[in-house]
Amino acid sequence: MASLFRSAPLTSNCHNFFLVGSAIVTGYGFTAEPDFVFVLYAATGKTVQKIDVPSSPEYVSWADDEREIRVRTYDRDMVLTAE
Repeated sequence: MASLFRSAPLTSNCHNFFLVGSAIVTGYGFTAEPDFVFVLYAATGKTVQKIDVPSSPEYVSWADDEREIRVRTYDRDMVLTAE
């Protein structure tokens, strides 16, 4: 049976998210607010990691073989190394 949860406010307004292992990766940003990529624990929605990015994340993706999180922000492409 799947569990339902509610993440903290201002955690996701990215166009997508992805699931890797027991984590959900997504992003949040807005013009007058700080911008972040979030890693959430999939079972509870609790924030595991909050990564600063320079502008609003629009899309996030995962490269399995490289252990990289690729982020397309409002004005640039970024690559974050998964821990």
